[in-house]
Amino acid sequence: MQSAAGVSTLLDSMPENRKLFWRYLFLMMLNEAFASQHVMEAHDWPPEERPTLAVRDHLTESKELHLAKERLLNTGRMMADGHVNIPSNRPCPCRNQSWCDIVCTVPKHEIFIFSVHNTNWPRYDWRHITTLVMYSYFDDDAMCFAHSKGIRVVHGGETAGSVQKVHKVDFPKKYLTNETARHLWVTSTIKTMTYNFLGGVNVDFEEGISDKEAPERHGLTLLVKELNEAAKRVSPYTQITFDFACTPDVGYRRYDYKGIVDVIDFAFVMDYEEEGGKYAHANSLFDRNKHGMGRFIELGIPTNKLILGGPWYGYWYHCGEYNPTSHQCLTKAFGQINYSQIIKVKDQYSFTGRLWDPVTKSPFFTARDPITRGIYQIWYDDPERLTIKFKLLPSLRLRGAGNWQADALNYSDPKQVKDMWDAFPY
Repeated sequence: MQSAAGVSTLLDSMPENRKLFWRYLFLMMLNEAFASQHVMEAHDWPPEERPTLAVRDHLTESKELHLAKERLLNTGRMMADGHVNIPSNRPCPCRNQSWCDIVCTVPKHEIFIFSVHNTNWPRYDWRHITTLVMYSYFDDDAMCFAHSKGIRVVHGGETAGSVQKVHKVDFPKKYLTNETARHLWVTSTIKTMTYNFLGGVNVDFEEGISDKEAPERHGLTLLVKELNEAAKRVSPYTQITFDFACTPDVGYRRYDYKGIVDVIDFAFVMDYEEEGGKYAHANSLFDRNKHGMGRFIELGIPTNKLILGGPWYGYWYHCGEYNPTSHQCLTKAFGQINYSQIIKVKDQYSFTGRLWDPVTKSPFFTARDPITRGIYQIWYDDPERLTIKFKLLPSLRLRGAGNWQADALNYSDPKQVKDMWDAFPY
């Protein structure tokens, strides 16, 4: 790799069009991973009180709810594109008809995988999967293949129309106290599940509920209870799960965590998305992972109902100021970046190489834009970091592990794929 001075000399000697090309290449490697996501200005939020950053959707929550309002009672937000009117059933698309049946086995240990694209699944390491969440698509071939191996496939979201925008399985908070709206949402969600021959639903509700919003808090618990009851009427082997934040102490998510867990099969704990703040820092802090799981256990939640989720993505930070001795990066802006893009940037543009923070037990590196000379720092989880995280499973007797998300890898790089999948403990 060339030195910074060497890069500068090289660029000075380049024609202007080549300079623009190299600048474009560097920015594209970052933008490719988060082009459809928001870039946030940095704020010095308290670690537990800041609001959720809505980086997964193009639209803000309020606008999306406005667009869906007229159809809410028929669909809820998740069903805003008319799936409530789909046929009740259809012929099994699998060559072996038994593959359309709900998987009835319950694994000793759970590996819970989110999938957001229907292109990479043939190259997943299926030895490590017990549940596959189709987060943004439905794919009969993937369903048939997984069921042929005894792997459960559940509904986690859908694409809407030609724009391929993700609608996670969610429900607007303002209607949680509306029994009719809940009933129709549950009915349409179960219909979508059965129409696609899936064996469960993963609910990703992340809106804020305060301690003062007791009716909404109770309504959320009723929503998942009613969903679970409806699913179990289809088959006692259907699986209903719910995504939790990394700790129950998050100030704006004052859910009835114990009540929710009591009426579902298990919860997926999102031990990541700890971005933001004044300085660049880890996406997933080890001590916080351990503390968060401990707090759920203190609430009386059985350990065999908790899944420890790890990120296959990190955060890039544009440094307003950078200390080359301490590697401290004062943040101007930040955003998500998938693991495959992280490795590209590290290998081609990092002037520090991979560094390790012993406090958070996380890798990071710093890179420079060869044209603007802007400095970027990227924090992420790699196989070493994930292996350390997943050592909590046997010590806390957790049900298993999972990830967000399986399509964040470069599946043309066999070593990258093998190392990341092999970080799972089972």
